[in-house]
Amino acid sequence: MFYFLDIVDSCSDYNFISILVILKRILSIVQLIVPIVLILSCIFGLIKLLINPDDKKGLVNMRNKVFAALICIFVPYIVNFTMMLTEGAFNVSACWKTAEEYKAQMDSADTYDVVTNKNNKKKVQKGEKDYTFNGYQGDNVGPGTGVTGRDVVLYALKFVGKKYVYGGGHGPNDNSLEEIYNRGGGVDCSAFVRLVYKHFGYNLSATTWSQVNDGRAVPYSQAQAGDLILYDGHVAIFMGDGAKIVHASNSRPFPQGGVKIDNNAAYRRIITVRRILI
Repeated sequence: MFYFLDIVDSCSDYNFISILVILKRILSIVQLIVPIVLILSCIFGLIKLLINPDDKKGLVNMRNKVFAALICIFVPYIVNFTMMLTEGAFNVSACWKTAEEYKAQMDSADTYDVVTNKNNKKKVQKGEKDYTFNGYQGDNVGPGTGVTGRDVVLYALKFVGKKYVYGGGHGPNDNSLEEIYNRGGGVDCSAFVRLVYKHFGYNLSATTWSQVNDGRAVPYSQAQAGDLILYDGHVAIFMGDGAKIVHASNSRPFPQGGVKIDNNAAYRRIITVRRILI
């Protein structure tokens, strides 16, 4: 099944955010330039009318241009209002309002060069030379399963560097992360956490907007390894090592995007923290 809501709602997708930014800039240009051109044309038409007051066609044309200029001026406001109306169905408005901010965050990701075993340079996340960590903040244990938060996090970390795919991981044959990546596919944020937990026998719901009800809520101050951190249209797995998270971040190439580690779980407004191992 194709989960349209989860795709459209993903403010973390770089391509989606980039499209919104371009659209907003185009509307800003339309709002500024087109009315000026139309108003200048109206002034020219007014001069012609003063010379030839009987030109009724010129009067109609000038009136239409004034009307068109007003429409252009108010187009961005109309679009913003439309986005707000769609919030209940698609919740695009939050992405629309903060698209520039999200794109700036994604573009400013810090990276540096390291030397691999093959002596080739590659970009990695700043401060992350490998994907092992210590200092778990608590360790959830699933009653009757023996699965711990550490198990969940270490399994999720196996896929760091893999690609994010807009809407990926929601197909009828998408049963595991290994299968998806072996055939060259990818996953989005909600599919990533769902399939991580499916590996351990837990069945999460499909989208970020339904995962806010999975498990039970815990305060962020009590978050432990393996907990889900839910944002507006995005979800990550809390690592419990300081405030780190591992998540399918956005569609940019790793390390700016893809499945990656971030050092600050509170880099965006947190909606809820959900404990699955209960």
